[in-house]
Amino acid sequence: MKMSKKMKIISMVAIGMAAILTIACATVSNPNDEPSSTEQWQQKYPQVFNNVGYSKLIESAEIKSKKIAESEQKIVSVTNKFGIYDPVLQYLITHISNESMLYASIRFQQYNQLMYMSDSVESAVYYAREGNLPLHCMDIISIAETSKTIKNISQIMDADAFYRARITQTENRLNLKLIGPNMPYSRMDTFCKTGNY
Repeated sequence: MKMSKKMKIISMVAIGMAAILTIACATVSNPNDEPSSTEQWQQKYPQVFNNVGYSKLIESAEIKSKKIAESEQKIVSVTNKFGIYDPVLQYLITHISNESMLYASIRFQQYNQLMYMSDSVESAVYYAREGNLPLHCMDIISIAETSKTIKNISQIMDADAFYRARITQTENRLNLKLIGPNMPYSRMDTFCKTGNY
């Protein structure tokens, strides 16, 4: 039985649409999937990882990440070039739209990561102090957004047993220690304006 010209066209369109749909489904991954390698982070978030402004954050992380013991590399769940806990970076990139806030938040979290992974009180205090500058810059942009971000980051890290133990250990180490900024607020304001931190 011969198919009419009209039916052939409808059939070809249907096959074409099915092929397009199949390709789309195969190539679009779940947006909630968490990258698990440097390449995946770069593919999923090229706007961040290919941004020249973030290169100093990456360089800083690559130098300081050597402080994390090799035996803990897998446990700490860090596969991104910024050197911070993967679920936290995922949260920051997907929830912060302001470019300056995102930069300051990543920098702040880098110091937090180093503080939690410190093997001495002195180094924990040092990183806590260094974290005051990006935290101040976050506050300048939006105190409400900073408060929300810190609260959500704390919940994410607290859900991981390894980090929960590290956070408790760090809090005990820093108990009763005064950890203020290591420069005047006026100077911090200047750094925040230039983004040079």
